[in-house]
Amino acid sequence: MKIHYLLVFALLFSACSSFNKKKKEVKRKRAKINYGPQKKSSAFIDVTQKVGLANIEASRVYIYDINSDGLEDLVFLSGNYSTAQFYLATKSGEFVKAKNIYFEDDVQATFFQFSDFDKDGTTDVLVGLHNQKSALTKKPISIYLGNKSRGNSIIFRKAHEFKFDFIAPITNVNVFDYDNDGELDMFVASWFDRRNKGKPVANRLFTAKKKKVYEISGALTSELAMRGDEEYNVAPTFSSSICDINNDGYPDILTSNTAGYPNKLWLSTEQNKVLKYVDYGPQSGYAMDSITSGGRFNGGNSTFAICGDYNNDGYYDIAMGEVSKSLDLDYRDRSSILTNRGLKKISFLRTEYTNDGALTNWNQGDMRGLWSDLNNDGLIDLIVDNSGFPPHTRLVSFVQENDHELVNRSKDYGIDIVNPSSTVVFDYNGDGRNDLLTIQVNTRDARIKPRVYLFENNLPQKNFIKLKLEGKRSNYDAIGAKIIVVTDKGRTLTRQHYFSYGQFQPQNSSIVHIGLGDEKVSEVIIEWPYRLKSGKKLRRSYPVIMNDLTLIKE
Repeated sequence: MKIHYLLVFALLFSACSSFNKKKKEVKRKRAKINYGPQKKSSAFIDVTQKVGLANIEASRVYIYDINSDGLEDLVFLSGNYSTAQFYLATKSGEFVKAKNIYFEDDVQATFFQFSDFDKDGTTDVLVGLHNQKSALTKKPISIYLGNKSRGNSIIFRKAHEFKFDFIAPITNVNVFDYDNDGELDMFVASWFDRRNKGKPVANRLFTAKKKKVYEISGALTSELAMRGDEEYNVAPTFSSSICDINNDGYPDILTSNTAGYPNKLWLSTEQNKVLKYVDYGPQSGYAMDSITSGGRFNGGNSTFAICGDYNNDGYYDIAMGEVSKSLDLDYRDRSSILTNRGLKKISFLRTEYTNDGALTNWNQGDMRGLWSDLNNDGLIDLIVDNSGFPPHTRLVSFVQENDHELVNRSKDYGIDIVNPSSTVVFDYNGDGRNDLLTIQVNTRDARIKPRVYLFENNLPQKNFIKLKLEGKRSNYDAIGAKIIVVTDKGRTLTRQHYFSYGQFQPQNSSIVHIGLGDEKVSEVIIEWPYRLKSGKKLRRSYPVIMNDLTLIKE
């Protein structure tokens, strides 16, 4: 019997030793995971510590010249219900935490939108909360107006005239001028409401007139359509964006909806001298992939849709993001490029893509994207926050080739961090190349320490123009302006000025940056988001400074 017990003990000891050995091996293997860039590159250099942004834990970032000194500053939020961290830019290229910028009350926010809402020359801010079940305090949207005081201090005070009286699971607020009257209006996107049996909540539209806000959600035709006691056409909107997709001079609204709900493409249409929005999603091919769709809820888990004329034909195309995996059914939509066919009736050619890394089982979480000409060649590139499924979901940088093929260069550029979030671009050092600021989050992997990365762009220099637009008759930041650049070789580049979009809407630079390659500027035309009494848009040609910043006021 003693031998038997000893044998059992020996077996157990051996098994435990083997288990512990394997456990240590697993730990060692896990420790080898590289969450940062997979290789170093001279194309983009990590200057985070150099500029004073090390040890910041955040989940999203906003770029704006907060103190109106001509330098773009940074504002960070650490989570869905957190307070603002202001970092001011210095002439030496560093960022210093501000001690004299604050809110008059205890403001917790999910997202911001900075602009000059009352056009007094001082920065204001829209504050939004996601208002889900976990929120300690649920509040409606609010706007805080900036007030300058002694010692260059800025105090944000709540503007009670801009009043919103509803609480919803808001994912973002698109600030734009829907009727071109010079005042900023707002499209409010909402998702599932976990406080109310998980039902999706209707999106809303508001217009501002003389510093007062009026709801005009009825302009979203069919959004509030009823079937019995139910709003049957409401969809869970993960994010939304704005652009003039049909080039008629009025901004249109693009929603990205989850859980298989069709996406909506709201085209602005004048009906009896009143602006209405009609959903052209199904007939345009924007709602879902019509080839594989088999029903109303057979779309995808859409996360973003952003406009950009990637092929320089004068028509806005769309990059659309999805959360998808290898086990999805074939009819589920994948991330896509929707190329505008340029027809009278809006129609798109859909090209899907996946970043599976040749894995049998893979997940792709394309949470947000942005267009930016990283190499200044006149062809906009696509940056995607592929995040949420570490260690395989990494920042994607699709660089556009001359034949318009988009090739992922993020690994070669040394910027392919795991779990990127809130990626934005701005020229922090003023050298004419867009630098890249991104945030690493620890979604689905608590071993990741959240941090900020600022990558300095060191790609070969090419020609460019930078425009700071300041509206007097239009909204202050000229949000929605169309910029048309004609080069000396006859190429036409069309860009539209929207710098905040996507879920919880990180904010890019408010400076328009356009690469030109080896070409020079022949003419720059700006169509301002303002309609004259004649009914025509305010549109003019302006002289600009090559390879420098040009301030244009109108």
